[in-house]
Amino acid sequence: GQAGREADGCQRNRVRQSSIMVTFDGPRNGESDATKMGVAEVIFASFQSIQRQHDEVKIEKAAASLRHDLRTSSEGEEPTAVIEETVVALVRCIDSAMASITKTKKDWSESVSRIRRLAAAFACGGKNEAVARAVVDRAIEFACVERDAIRSEGCALLGECLRILIEASKPASSILKSSKARTTASGVAVAEWKVECLSAAASALLPRLTDNIAKV
Repeated sequence: GQAGREADGCQRNRVRQSSIMVTFDGPRNGESDATKMGVAEVIFASFQSIQRQHDEVKIEKAAASLRHDLRTSSEGEEPTAVIEETVVALVRCIDSAMASITKTKKDWSESVSRIRRLAAAFACGGKNEAVARAVVDRAIEFACVERDAIRSEGCALLGECLRILIEASKPASSILKSSKARTTASGVAVAEWKVECLSAAASALLPRLTDNIAKV
């Protein structure tokens, strides 16, 4: 009933209050219009917002909203510069999340989980090769570190990227096929960069299958 829902809401609030809030610091783009947020500010704001939500988090909706906000804020700017700023800010969010694991004794799991899920959904669920490659490459790096907790989260991020890329490409032919002419059942060609990201992610995860710590 209503009392039960309120109790559940209070419990979620207590959980979020006891968790850390990962913050992001980064270079500003020098935008002179104070009413217009730069690329980094938009991305940081989105990753902060996803940590504050007390209700059920809808990652795909948050990723779509972030893409919309970035298109709006970067209208009229040089596309290559926007992509470069996006990559830098996105990697900073991931790095900050991973760094928080070693910097606090508070519960970091929920905040880190939301950050990596949003990073994967935004990057690998989009259409930009450079952004997707940057997140996959960063995930591969973290999946190979010595510290167990960070390696585990790196593998989880890589797994999220792999899942999203597979879903976006299915029912494509196997990534193990050597042919570059990979298509879906409907005949739509699968971008070669997605296949390459899938292959790189899969290759990085294979050694982790015998890792008792990593979440593979």
